Amino acid sequence: MKDLVGQMILPFLGCWLLGAVPTTSDVPTPELEKSFSMILSDGTKSTAVFLPAENGNLYLVYATQRGNLGFWTLTKGTGPIPPDPDPPPPPEPTRLTIVVIENPERSTQIERDILADDQWRGLAMEKHNFLGILPVDLVDKRTGKPPTLLAPFLNLAKGKELPWMILGDDAGKVIWNGHLPESKEAVTNLIKQYGG
Repeated sequence: MKDLVGQMILPFLGCWLLGAVPTTSDVPTPELEKSFSMILSDGTKSTAVFLPAENGNLYLVYATQRGNLGFWTLTKGTGPIPPDPDPPPPPEPTRLTIVVIENPERSTQIERDILADDQWRGLAMEKHNFLGILPVDLVDKRTGKPPTLLAPFLNLAKGKELPWMILGDDAGKVIWNGHLPESKEAVTNLIKQYGG
């Protein structure tokens, strides 16, 4: 039998696994259920045959000179894997509206130190709309009610464990609110996380 390992098997396997069905005269399509000889990895010759499998795949069944049987399942690929699409551009930093609501009479010394920190306050004033650190009972003396602009923030902090920090976006939507983070660095990181 003619040794087809170089003329047929290897080119066919390469095309099959890449999903390109051989159609040229250089890469012949194997004949099913017709035996041929091939060389195994140890250099010995083997008798082999292609058999049909499910979903258009093939079995390559071979017999060694010692009488052992082996087989490969050849799964037809879908073609070369396309490159990954370009990642989306990073989001533009958001200009935040930042407010802290506190009860000065009940704040701990640690909380007062965090609230007085120049690093996060400087970041808030330089890059964002920092409305300030507001007392929970703030009212407009003329009306006896919370200032209209600040009322939504004061209402959001009602019943919460103060100090309460609120971050909003340009559209006025609250994107984060919660108890004041436990360190100056944590406050700075929080602002950077949401607003750059």
